[in-house]
Amino acid sequence: MADLENKIKETASQAADAAKSAVEGVKEEAKAFASDTKGYSAEAVDTVKAEGKEVVEEFKAAFKAKNEILLASKADLKGRRILLAEDVAINAEIM
Repeated sequence: MADLENKIKETASQAADAAKSAVEGVKEEAKAFASDTKGYSAEAVDTVKAEGKEVVEEFKAAFKAKNEILLASKADLKGRRILLAEDVAINAEIM
């Protein structure tokens, strides 16, 4: 039992170390990104953000139009009668 507890503690410690390392890596990447973008004006950054939002809105509109086309192209089975047949006896009883 003590071996299991020690193994769990060791694994938890390793996981915590890995998480700390990942956080430090993200912090370093954020610092590098911040230093890379320091030369851009706030106006340029806002323009890029606005263009990104426009692209997302265009994608949403295209996706919505595609879904409307798919919904319109589906067969309307209201009021139709459908014959179901099954070649396995037990499945035929279930239907």
